[in-house]
Amino acid sequence: MLAPSPAATRRPLCLLAEAIVTAGGKADAAELTRYAQELGWSSALRRVGSIADALNVRGLVGQLAPLEQPTADLDLEPGKNMPYEWRDKRWHIRWPQSVDELASVTNQ
Repeated sequence: MLAPSPAATRRPLCLLAEAIVTAGGKADAAELTRYAQELGWSSALRRVGSIADALNVRGLVGQLAPLEQPTADLDLEPGKNMPYEWRDKRWHIRWPQSVDELASVTNQ
């Protein structure tokens, strides 16, 4: 099976970034962390935290932390082994788009 093209992964990432930026000022970092713990969504919290920090999202930047120390990188689509544009060193996330590209989509 062929891996999706990098362009195919850009749309979901843009939607995720837009949602985080839109909700940022209204989001409660403690509640997001609690939900992630309850639902076993450590990876999701890492992705949200990475975007929130990279885009300096008001209300979330610097307020989230990984549930446990990351020991391996996460890709947008795990198991696909796709090329990446940038790697978040704190959150250990590999993204197919640069921070500048995400910022331009979200008007940050």
